[in-house]
Amino acid sequence: LVPLLGPLLQQHPQLQVEAVLSDRLVDLVEEGFDAALRTGTIADQRMVARPLKPLRWVTVASPAYLAAQGEPADVAALQNHACLAVRNLRSGRLVDWQFLQDGQLREVTPPTRMVFDCGDPLVEAAIAGIGIVQVMDFAVADALADGRLQRVLQPFEGRSRALSLIYPPSRQHSPKLQVLAEALLAGDW
Repeated sequence: LVPLLGPLLQQHPQLQVEAVLSDRLVDLVEEGFDAALRTGTIADQRMVARPLKPLRWVTVASPAYLAAQGEPADVAALQNHACLAVRNLRSGRLVDWQFLQDGQLREVTPPTRMVFDCGDPLVEAAIAGIGIVQVMDFAVADALADGRLQRVLQPFEGRSRALSLIYPPSRQHSPKLQVLAEALLAGDW
């Protein structure tokens, strides 16, 4: 989201953005939000939901980690690797990794060397060579492009999640919401 906001603010100097980055499910109307990004199925029929480019997960590690530990050949080989994971704050469970194997989506609880309470430090830890991570592709795009990270287990990738911009119908004609929606729908982020 942040790389999208810079150009958006340059194009629209009068636009002011206050972003709340939380996994908490907010009540847009009650709490006065213009819009929200939500993953998965949108159950609230009172909201307008505009589908965006889906979120895709990739499994990555640093070249240094792979040189020292080898590259896993398949999902089962993760048992012999240091994996970095996130604990879901609501459920207390480790967030499972998902892979497509034999046409079926398979959930795997990786053997963890390090567990975080949010996903942001995973990328830094992977770049530092601590282990293998599974994160959303946008979070590692720069590190993949410049070689700090490499994808592993690509033939087994299959996890994606729907992403939508949601907002109350009363805000659909708001100019600030319209420019945000246009930028998000362009999908260059």
